[in-house]
Amino acid sequence: MKALKLSQILAISEGTANRDSDVIINEVSSLIDGNNHSISFLGNRRYISQIKDSKAGIILVDNDFDTAGFDRLFVSCEDPSASFTKIADHFAPPIIEYTPGIDSTAHIGQNTTIGENVYIGPGAIIMDGASIDDNSVICANAYVGHHVTIGAYSILYPNSAVRERCEVGQRVILHSSCVIGSDGFGFIPGKDGHKKIPQVGIVQLQDDVEVGSCTTIDRARFGKTIIGEGTKLDNLIQIGHNVIIGKHCFIVSLVAIAGSVQIGNFVTIAGQAGISGHLQIGDGCTIMGKAGVTRDLKPGEVVMGMPATSRREFIADRIQLRKISKLEKRLKELEDKFK
Repeated sequence: MKALKLSQILAISEGTANRDSDVIINEVSSLIDGNNHSISFLGNRRYISQIKDSKAGIILVDNDFDTAGFDRLFVSCEDPSASFTKIADHFAPPIIEYTPGIDSTAHIGQNTTIGENVYIGPGAIIMDGASIDDNSVICANAYVGHHVTIGAYSILYPNSAVRERCEVGQRVILHSSCVIGSDGFGFIPGKDGHKKIPQVGIVQLQDDVEVGSCTTIDRARFGKTIIGEGTKLDNLIQIGHNVIIGKHCFIVSLVAIAGSVQIGNFVTIAGQAGISGHLQIGDGCTIMGKAGVTRDLKPGEVVMGMPATSRREFIADRIQLRKISKLEKRLKELEDKFK
């Protein structure tokens, strides 16, 4: 790890300093955890109050930020968050590298195909007929089911599981304890109990997908549950059977998507949102946190609330509710006066 001078910080951030300094930076920090040799950034104006008490040696701010009135060393740049990320990469610990090879405690089934430069860690299980392409990493206790295919340069972190016949593309990242290809929730209710509907489809994860810890993606009842190229899934997400998600979507933690939903490209779904089954969500939609979607969404819609409506309608409804509350109070005052 190499310390950085102010001149080097300016070069990396393509920014300008509000004064000269011989400060030496050897770590990154938040505003409140900073010290004289750390660099931090202001990514949101709501945290301006933290600048006063921050001990960070340098604070990155955007070009529009007025540094006057603060006795601090600032570096103004176009995108403080992006610049901070570049500087953080400089101080990041070395990337863990997995030496190709198969640990003696791993189980390798029959008729498997293992590519070149593959790492398979302690206790990992590769079932019969599975295929793992070149340069992939299967960490300790990960499970690769019967006839599963894993694309090149993918990584399965400890305790992740890919169930039978599912397909994982190239450069896919599966974090610990996620489950790909669990059975869809399908039952036929009856007076004598619930009869299970066979789930004979698979899950297909296309290239560059990332799946967070404890996220579950159900296999299709028939056909495929599909997660499109470049889509990123956070932790603790439930995706039902036969869901199709497009390319380059962001889905944040605690989202639940019911079966047979179709989601377009570049869709953002914020935390704790829910989507009812068999709906279609157009390209570029944004579903705000805790929204409950019960209707199809046209491309580009931004919705919030339960049931989810446009932002304008949601705000208008809240205003009306406040007006009603005030009217009720005035009515009560008039009733008391007449009494």
